[in-house]
Amino acid sequence: MLKNAGKYAIGLTAFALIALSNKTEAKAFTLDSETTVAGISVTLNNYYTDTDNPEDKIYTLLSNGISSTVATQPAVVTSPYDGIAISQVNDYVNIRTSPSIDGEVVGKLYNNCAATIVQKVGKEGDYWYQIESGDVIGYVAAQYFVTGAEAEAIATQVGTWIGTVNTDVLNVRTEPTTESTIYTQVPNGEELYVVEDLGDWIKVEMGSEATAYVSKEFVDLRVDFNKAISLEEERRQEEERIAREKAAQEAQAKLEEEQRQKAAQEAAAKNAAKNAAKSSSKSSSSSSSSSSSSSSSSSSSKSYSSADTVASNSSDLRTAITTYACQFLGNPYVYGGTSLTDGTDCSGFTSSVYSKFGYSIGRSSRDQAANLREISESELQPGDLVFYADNTGYIYHVAMYIGGGRIVHASSPSTGITTSSMYYRTPYKYCTVLG
Repeated sequence: MLKNAGKYAIGLTAFALIALSNKTEAKAFTLDSETTVAGISVTLNNYYTDTDNPEDKIYTLLSNGISSTVATQPAVVTSPYDGIAISQVNDYVNIRTSPSIDGEVVGKLYNNCAATIVQKVGKEGDYWYQIESGDVIGYVAAQYFVTGAEAEAIATQVGTWIGTVNTDVLNVRTEPTTESTIYTQVPNGEELYVVEDLGDWIKVEMGSEATAYVSKEFVDLRVDFNKAISLEEERRQEEERIAREKAAQEAQAKLEEEQRQKAAQEAAAKNAAKNAAKSSSKSSSSSSSSSSSSSSSSSSSKSYSSADTVASNSSDLRTAITTYACQFLGNPYVYGGTSLTDGTDCSGFTSSVYSKFGYSIGRSSRDQAANLREISESELQPGDLVFYADNTGYIYHVAMYIGGGRIVHASSPSTGITTSSMYYRTPYKYCTVLG
């Protein structure tokens, strides 16, 4: 009897603790491990004596009691915007090592950046937040943030919803139904930019000129915000930008030098041919024959040299084009735009880059695909163009191949000009401007 009492004493103690924890104003108490359990044991012994099937009844009592207690716990509903503070500044505000303008600056927070508030310090009229944003932790005056409902309202506008594919191959459809046509397919791990949450379906961006739909169950959703940047990261980004510009300038200078050399060689060849023709007309028959043979040999040599120069020039030209294109990374996407600095769409990007080098390739992605010579994937070289289309063959996006399976393109309003894997979508067609 006491053995069973001990068994259920533990259960009753657990039930008592659960019930107590569910009270709004539970009082602290201390259990005496001997007297309390002994008291429960006596109670249970009496219960066993006066009750039929006591074990079953106690089990039912405990099960119902615990189930009822757990069921009354409120469901916790979280929002991706919980605990978010949004910066509201004209340009940027410094993040410091201490809550004072005398604190060392460790980073910058630009307008509409998100941060998590660790704590609030200071006094009335001079409050500071210790914040965490990106890789930066530090202090910012509270006046530069909005929080609560106001922050959430802004966050819904400035946050970017991302859906990461969690299945081997995801069908992207033209309408939010499984009966609709498959637009294209996207591999596992690829990220899609969410336009709208429709419940069981997600509306996503597809390149720069189209939207489509994917089943919500096959993507993991998150919200990305602009975050603070450390001084070290800002310096690194600036160094990379300067390096890209320098590389583009050096490639352009090399290309121009190659073109000058080619022009000089061609001019020299023309002069040599002209002089040879004059000499030939004045020579004797035998001398003429000998001169003709010599001229033919010389011409053959110059032809080989010229072809070699053209091949070198083509390689230098491709390098100049791709390095020039890459110096605009991070600049905005604007539908219908052609400015590499202020905003461009995908075909505006490729046409503007090639226009710099004297090529007119057409304005839209479909014009470019129609105007240029199609090549195979195995023939693809830096500077060639990669086109993407829906299942009907309608081309909706174009990018520039930069080597190593990578492309540079004006991707979408969410990313601007960026680099990606060539296979971030299924390529439809490859074309060359230079071949």
